[in-house]
Amino acid sequence: MLETTNYYFRLLSIQGYPIVPGETPLEYSKRINRYFIFEKFGHKDEEMDKFSNRIQNEEQLYKNSEFNKVIEIFLLARYSTAEITQNHKDSVLNFYDRLVAETKDSMGTFKYFIYRYILGKI
Repeated sequence: MLETTNYYFRLLSIQGYPIVPGETPLEYSKRINRYFIFEKFGHKDEEMDKFSNRIQNEEQLYKNSEFNKVIEIFLLARYSTAEITQNHKDSVLNFYDRLVAETKDSMGTFKYFIYRYILGKI
């Protein structure tokens, strides 16, 4: 879990969103949620009015953010003696595809290709 989350931090850092010295993981999560639109995609059967209200409420987006949940699991794994469940592991790993898609979108396909396949940084 820790290595996967650190990989996510590295991906975001390459895009220009590093963790600022003194910034907690939760503060970082809140800042990142302002730049990326992980939860702004509409759900399959969601009405347009409900979708519009959901994406305009930043606090609600943050509270239900998938990235925020990944950070909470990271904190649990890093600082707690509690067991990490398979559900926690699945949540962190399922976020990978979405983050890679956002990274590719943000960087552009060519730059992403260079960083991933030539430089091996992603």
